[in-house]
Amino acid sequence: MPLQLRIMLEKENPPVWRRILIDESVTFEQLHEVIQVLFDWDNVFWYTFRGTDESGETVIIKPAVDELLDMAGIDSDEIQIGSFFQQPDRKIKYTYDLEKEWIHEIVLEKILPSSPYTYPICMDAKGNAPEESGLLDVFFEGLDELSEQELLETINSELIEMQEYFHYDANEPFTEEWTQLFNWVDKFKQLKPWNYLHDGQVIAVWSESIQEYVYFSVMGNAGIHYGITCYIGNKGFISLLSTIEQQELDELTILLNQRAVTLNLLNRNELEEEEYQLIKSIGRTYRGNNQWPAFHSLVPGYYVWRPDKEEVHLLLEVYPLLLNVLKRVTKGKLMIPGGLENWYALTKDQNGDWIDSTLSVEKQYKEATKSKEIQLEVSELEVARIKKQLPRKKQNLEVAVIPFPEPVQEHQKARPFFPFLYLVVDAQSGLVLYQDMIRMDESIATKQDILMSTIEKLSAIPHIIYMDDPILAEELAPVAEKLRIQIEFVDKLKNLETVVEELLEIMDPANENNLPF
Repeated sequence: MPLQLRIMLEKENPPVWRRILIDESVTFEQLHEVIQVLFDWDNVFWYTFRGTDESGETVIIKPAVDELLDMAGIDSDEIQIGSFFQQPDRKIKYTYDLEKEWIHEIVLEKILPSSPYTYPICMDAKGNAPEESGLLDVFFEGLDELSEQELLETINSELIEMQEYFHYDANEPFTEEWTQLFNWVDKFKQLKPWNYLHDGQVIAVWSESIQEYVYFSVMGNAGIHYGITCYIGNKGFISLLSTIEQQELDELTILLNQRAVTLNLLNRNELEEEEYQLIKSIGRTYRGNNQWPAFHSLVPGYYVWRPDKEEVHLLLEVYPLLLNVLKRVTKGKLMIPGGLENWYALTKDQNGDWIDSTLSVEKQYKEATKSKEIQLEVSELEVARIKKQLPRKKQNLEVAVIPFPEPVQEHQKARPFFPFLYLVVDAQSGLVLYQDMIRMDESIATKQDILMSTIEKLSAIPHIIYMDDPILAEELAPVAEKLRIQIEFVDKLKNLETVVEELLEIMDPANENNLPF
């Protein structure tokens, strides 16, 4: 599983920190190598990791070198980071150069069930580390400090090489796992559930691993397209409802909102080459129309891709349960309701036994859309500094995040994503004050930090921020509240729309690509 770590260099003002995604299977020796890239160290001094275990005993992790044989501790190449970072907020100290003692605090922020990235990757970077020569001096000689975007690009360009050096792709399922998955597909094909169900008869199955329902929709009753779609968790539930209520969605809307893994039964000539090679690699072959399986992963804001390890594991968990339900349906022992009032659900009772149940769509919608309290994710000290140093100004801003229709791929292995344009416009003059590209799933901390950077660039604290996106407004509210900035929700951002129209005209004068700004 991917771990989200925040690594801060202590005793630095302004703060110097990095946020990374890295697989739990990485050793502490490899984590050391990643940190060297993150902070542009030269990897010429010894290092240690120091923390405490669950019983409060000190844990020391050190390099596996002869010079440190007498030092107590575990060799860093013998312990994986996942064995230490098992709960959010777990911390360990990394010290580089045992004489100068560059001390870094490493905090586990999240354990992610799935992520489309190839690891390791740096998600956020703040501040340049103290000079020790190296990468930044060579490529950016003469510059006092890199911008955050330059810093992030520089770090990730180095981490791409490290991904190959580590010789792993944490997202790729093993051949045995693909084989197991295709075994279940063969059983579904023999059963032909599309002869008994239409796509509006939803089957909800409880997943122990993600502690949420997954929702299955069987395709093929109309005799056109065959397959089974698995909508995952609350995000999948919302996207399934949108699909049912709006039968025809444009491709970009689907890519920005769907959370699902689809099993599609295609003709041979409809397969991508990679899909065909996967089938060959597990010793399978098929004949006839609508017989060739192809799996497609849909994650909001990302291009359609092959399922990753976590998604395959999830399917291997729930497919046997689904097959049990479908067998009873085909034998006439179970009826699956249609419509949008109640769905069939396979869940567990208080004794842990599987039972047939019903799921209220209305109640599940309320649960899926329930707002979570958003906290201040940036440094309170930074907010306090801005509040103290910058004057207040009778200036109003328009802020929005707008989807960009062309996918971006960071490197050959990475899953392409659709970037979003983060725009800040002066509400009076229409002047663009800040613009940046971010991901749809960008962290709240990054979005709040961008607002802070905008305010610093203005050298003043604005009076009102107008927004038309309630989610973004909620995410930025903690910063606005601390700085006593008023947020007003409006239906239309006139100046910002004008900017977008001008951008559209530059990009595609005839609007041949139907850009959805």
